Amino acid sequence: MDERFAERLLMTAAAVALVLGIVLCARTAVAIRYRSGEMAICAANHEEVLSLRDAATQRQGALVAFEGLSSATAEPLDDALRRLLPDQKYEARDQHPAKTPAGWTMKKREISMPDAPLSKVAAFLQQVESQRPPWRLTSCSIRAAGVSAGSGQVTIVLESLSRQN
Repeated sequence: MDERFAERLLMTAAAVALVLGIVLCARTAVAIRYRSGEMAICAANHEEVLSLRDAATQRQGALVAFEGLSSATAEPLDDALRRLLPDQKYEARDQHPAKTPAGWTMKKREISMPDAPLSKVAAFLQQVESQRPPWRLTSCSIRAAGVSAGSGQVTIVLESLSRQN
């Protein structure tokens, strides 16, 4: 083998290796860009799964707590209103509750009182939230009614989780 031929062969091999290296680097750069987007999506999905798992753990804890209650249902709000605010005029509407696990039901009610004494409304809320199982206040709107001091137009939304028998 002559020296020039060996030198040409080496130069050709080096050129092929250089071109192949450049092509592979470009391909890797494109793949990294593509994969980094996928990895970002996977990281976001992972965070969402973790938050869903935490929420499920909290809900499971609530279900375990409710399993131990002696009463399966909360006192009807109309009864509590008549007992705690006997002369109060109100309008109550059922709302669509959130989905619940099998064996459970959720009740959701909106109560509007045109001119309610705020101290008695606060006592009513404290009473229904202390029941076992409790009603939970999810929304409250109070507006001055202008009729008398310490009273106003009150709209509250309460929900209660109860066991089906």
